[in-house]
Amino acid sequence: MTNAVQFKTDVQVDESALQALSRITALPEPVVQDAAEKGAVWVSLQRGRSSTRPRRLYTLDTQVVAGSTLMLNYDPQVLAQNAQSMYCVSDQVNYGIWFKPSGMLCQGSKWSDHTVATQVAQRLTGKHCYLVHRLDKATCGLLIVAYTKNALRKLAQMFEQREIHKHYQAHVKGKFTHPLPQRLDTPIDDRHALTTILSMRYDSADDRSALRLSIDTGRKHQIRKHISGLGYPVIGDRMYSKQNTATDAAMGTTVENLQLVAYSLRFVCPFSAKEIAVSIDADKALAGTLTEDISS
Repeated sequence: MTNAVQFKTDVQVDESALQALSRITALPEPVVQDAAEKGAVWVSLQRGRSSTRPRRLYTLDTQVVAGSTLMLNYDPQVLAQNAQSMYCVSDQVNYGIWFKPSGMLCQGSKWSDHTVATQVAQRLTGKHCYLVHRLDKATCGLLIVAYTKNALRKLAQMFEQREIHKHYQAHVKGKFTHPLPQRLDTPIDDRHALTTILSMRYDSADDRSALRLSIDTGRKHQIRKHISGLGYPVIGDRMYSKQNTATDAAMGTTVENLQLVAYSLRFVCPFSAKEIAVSIDADKALAGTLTEDISS
């Protein structure tokens, strides 16, 4: 089987999830179990007269009651993908600050979640991991991962109240000539958004500028949209730059990863009340040469 396919069944009698799925697919049991472990199986449990919202079911020996619904979203190409590596920059017991590489997703799809940041962190730590905030797939940098629901609640509230200060570095083509600091507040998706360009470092050899920025809001693609609006799209941005298109690869031109990194986080720990200040070498991160080089 090479194409993606969805299998769905309404459970008629109380039985294990594996038994129920075995009736609707000719896939070998080990294949189905592997798909479940990678987040491809969903269940909506029957509770009285109503059903629960669909959630992933990772263990197929789980008993499901009659009236429940099971779904297997099977895509062999997705399930064959290997997770990228990531590492914890600062372990704060109840949560950790991790380095997420470019290309790693923060959230899974209906087809799987085994390559996303929280699942990778969970396998490395042996702890339950919860996503506190997001970085775009193409953006690398510091990501806070909670290890308890209490930590998730506290840290998410701090993000909402803008008590966590985030700094980014973006590389753009040419010399950035706008006065600094530069405040960008064009609404995104009809919502308030604020990006501030704090400083610029120009490299004449590569004809590119390294911009350091802070954001007070976290709209989707906020930095990429705001600075492309100034005529300086982030290098490697296939979405908001006319200069970085799919034709580059076809013409033999080397296409860089998105040159945007979340390199610094600063906030007061909600458990110890101590200031947490963690940063990584932004230039090394964007060059793909960063190791566990920590400054905190």
